[in-house]
Amino acid sequence: MRVNQDQRDDRVIRRLDHPVLAVAVRIQAVLHAAYLREAELIGAADFPPLRRSAADIAQSAGTFYGSFRGPELLGVVEVERGAREGSTTIASLGVDPPWFGQGVGSSLVEFVLASCAGAVSVATGCANRPALGLYQRLGFGIVASEVTAEGIAIVHLEYSGRL
Repeated sequence: MRVNQDQRDDRVIRRLDHPVLAVAVRIQAVLHAAYLREAELIGAADFPPLRRSAADIAQSAGTFYGSFRGPELLGVVEVERGAREGSTTIASLGVDPPWFGQGVGSSLVEFVLASCAGAVSVATGCANRPALGLYQRLGFGIVASEVTAEGIAIVHLEYSGRL
Protein backbone atom coordinates (compact mmCIF):
# COMPACT_ATOMS: atom_id res chain seq x y z
CA MET A 1 0.00 0.00 0.00
CA ARG A 2 1.15 3.49 -0.70
CA VAL A 3 1.30 6.78 1.16
CA ASN A 4 -1.80 8.82 0.46
CA GLN A 5 -2.34 12.56 0.75
CA ASP A 6 -5.92 13.06 1.87
CA GLN A 7 -7.49 15.78 -0.30
CA ARG A 8 -9.79 17.00 2.53
CA ASP A 9 -6.97 18.80 4.36
CA ASP A 10 -3.34 18.28 5.23
CA ARG A 11 -3.87 14.73 6.50
CA VAL A 12 -1.51 12.02 5.29
CA ILE A 13 -1.93 8.25 5.55
CA ARG A 14 1.23 6.25 5.98
CA ARG A 15 2.36 2.83 7.08
CA LEU A 16 3.25 2.52 10.76
CA ASP A 17 6.27 0.58 12.02
CA HIS A 18 4.24 -1.18 14.72
CA PRO A 19 7.00 -3.59 15.91
CA VAL A 20 8.77 -0.52 17.36
CA LEU A 21 7.36 -0.31 20.88
CA ALA A 22 7.08 3.49 20.90
CA VAL A 23 4.97 3.30 17.72
CA ALA A 24 2.89 0.46 19.17
CA VAL A 25 2.23 2.61 22.24
CA ARG A 26 0.87 5.42 20.04
CA ILE A 27 -1.30 2.97 18.09
CA GLN A 28 -2.62 1.43 21.31
CA ALA A 29 -3.48 4.86 22.75
CA VAL A 30 -5.65 5.75 19.73
CA LEU A 31 -7.30 2.33 19.54
CA HIS A 32 -7.94 2.23 23.29
CA ALA A 33 -9.61 5.67 23.28
CA ALA A 34 -11.77 4.71 20.30
CA TYR A 35 -12.70 1.30 21.76
CA LEU A 36 -13.64 2.85 25.12
CA ARG A 37 -16.23 4.90 23.23
CA GLU A 38 -17.37 1.86 21.24
CA ALA A 39 -17.77 -0.24 24.40
CA GLU A 40 -19.95 2.53 25.86
CA LEU A 41 -21.95 2.82 22.66
CA ILE A 42 -22.73 -0.88 22.41
CA GLY A 43 -23.14 -1.39 26.16
CA ALA A 44 -20.30 -3.91 26.47
CA ALA A 45 -18.96 -4.41 30.00
CA ASP A 46 -16.28 -6.81 28.71
CA PHE A 47 -14.93 -5.60 25.36
CA PRO A 48 -11.99 -7.70 24.09
CA PRO A 49 -10.30 -4.93 22.04
CA LEU A 50 -9.74 -3.01 25.30
CA ARG A 51 -7.51 -5.86 26.53
CA ARG A 52 -5.05 -5.39 23.67
CA SER A 53 -1.70 -4.07 24.89
CA ALA A 54 1.04 -2.19 23.07
CA ALA A 55 3.12 -5.39 23.27
CA ASP A 56 0.28 -7.29 21.53
CA ILE A 57 0.21 -4.65 18.80
CA ALA A 58 4.01 -4.78 18.39
CA GLN A 59 3.76 -8.55 17.83
CA SER A 60 0.82 -8.39 15.41
CA ALA A 61 1.18 -10.04 12.02
CA GLY A 62 -1.08 -7.32 10.59
CA THR A 63 -0.08 -4.13 8.83
CA PHE A 64 -0.99 -0.77 10.37
CA TYR A 65 -1.64 2.54 8.63
CA GLY A 66 -2.14 5.83 10.36
CA SER A 67 -3.82 9.07 9.42
CA PHE A 68 -1.68 12.02 10.47
CA ARG A 69 -2.10 15.74 10.59
CA GLY A 70 1.45 16.92 11.12
CA PRO A 71 2.87 14.74 13.89
CA GLU A 72 -0.57 13.98 15.40
CA LEU A 73 -1.90 10.44 14.91
CA LEU A 74 -5.64 10.86 14.25
CA GLY A 75 -6.67 7.31 13.43
CA VAL A 76 -5.38 3.82 12.74
CA VAL A 77 -6.41 0.91 10.54
CA GLU A 78 -4.94 -2.58 10.81
CA VAL A 79 -5.26 -4.96 7.87
CA GLU A 80 -4.55 -8.67 7.64
CA ARG A 81 -4.75 -11.28 4.92
CA GLY A 82 -8.31 -12.49 4.67
CA ALA A 83 -9.54 -16.07 4.96
CA ARG A 84 -9.99 -16.34 1.17
CA GLU A 85 -7.05 -16.05 -1.19
CA GLY A 86 -6.50 -12.47 -2.28
CA SER A 87 -8.86 -11.02 0.32
CA THR A 88 -8.12 -8.54 3.09
CA THR A 89 -9.61 -8.16 6.55
CA ILE A 90 -9.81 -4.86 8.40
CA ALA A 91 -8.80 -6.18 11.82
CA SER A 92 -8.94 -2.84 13.67
CA LEU A 93 -10.12 0.66 12.90
CA GLY A 94 -9.98 3.40 15.48
CA VAL A 95 -10.17 7.17 15.40
CA ASP A 96 -9.05 9.37 18.27
CA PRO A 97 -12.34 10.71 19.72
CA PRO A 98 -11.61 14.42 19.10
CA TRP A 99 -11.50 13.50 15.40
CA PHE A 100 -14.81 11.57 15.31
CA GLY A 101 -17.09 12.68 12.48
CA GLN A 102 -14.35 14.46 10.54
CA GLY A 103 -13.74 11.85 7.83
CA VAL A 104 -10.68 10.19 9.37
CA GLY A 105 -12.26 6.72 9.54
CA SER A 106 -13.72 7.08 6.05
CA SER A 107 -10.38 8.09 4.57
CA LEU A 108 -8.63 5.13 6.21
CA VAL A 109 -11.22 2.66 4.90
CA GLU A 110 -11.15 4.29 1.45
CA PHE A 111 -7.36 3.94 1.50
CA VAL A 112 -7.67 0.21 2.21
CA LEU A 113 -10.30 -0.24 -0.52
CA ALA A 114 -8.17 1.60 -3.07
CA SER A 115 -5.07 -0.39 -2.14
CA CYS A 116 -6.48 -3.93 -2.09
CA ALA A 117 -7.33 -5.89 -5.22
CA GLY A 118 -9.69 -8.48 -3.70
CA ALA A 119 -12.62 -8.54 -1.32
CA VAL A 120 -12.32 -6.62 1.95
CA SER A 121 -14.12 -7.77 5.10
CA VAL A 122 -14.70 -6.27 8.52
CA ALA A 123 -16.76 -6.95 11.64
CA THR A 124 -18.35 -4.43 14.00
CA GLY A 125 -20.86 -4.31 16.80
CA CYS A 126 -24.51 -4.29 15.65
CA ALA A 127 -25.17 -1.38 17.99
CA ASN A 128 -22.22 0.64 16.67
CA ARG A 129 -24.36 2.74 14.33
CA PRO A 130 -21.58 5.17 13.35
CA ALA A 131 -19.25 2.35 12.20
CA LEU A 132 -22.04 0.38 10.56
CA GLY A 133 -23.16 3.51 8.72
CA LEU A 134 -19.62 4.25 7.57
CA TYR A 135 -19.11 0.76 6.15
CA GLN A 136 -22.51 0.66 4.45
CA ARG A 137 -22.03 4.17 3.03
CA LEU A 138 -18.76 2.97 1.46
CA GLY A 139 -20.46 -0.04 -0.14
CA PHE A 140 -19.99 -2.85 2.38
CA GLY A 141 -22.85 -5.30 2.74
CA ILE A 142 -23.77 -7.45 5.74
CA VAL A 143 -22.94 -11.10 5.11
CA ALA A 144 -23.37 -12.65 8.58
CA SER A 145 -24.07 -11.91 12.21
CA GLU A 146 -23.28 -13.60 15.50
CA VAL A 147 -23.11 -13.11 19.23
CA THR A 148 -19.64 -13.37 20.79
CA ALA A 149 -18.75 -15.27 23.96
CA GLU A 150 -18.90 -11.89 25.75
CA GLY A 151 -22.52 -11.46 24.61
CA ILE A 152 -21.78 -8.80 21.99
CA ALA A 153 -23.89 -8.91 18.83
CA ILE A 154 -21.65 -8.31 15.81
CA VAL A 155 -22.13 -8.17 12.07
CA HIS A 156 -19.67 -9.24 9.40
CA LEU A 157 -19.53 -7.05 6.32
CA GLU A 158 -17.82 -7.43 2.97
CA TYR A 159 -16.89 -5.13 0.13
CA SER A 160 -16.24 -6.82 -3.17
CA GLY A 161 -16.84 -3.95 -5.59
CA ARG A 162 -14.45 -1.19 -6.49
CA LEU A 163 -14.58 2.50 -5.68
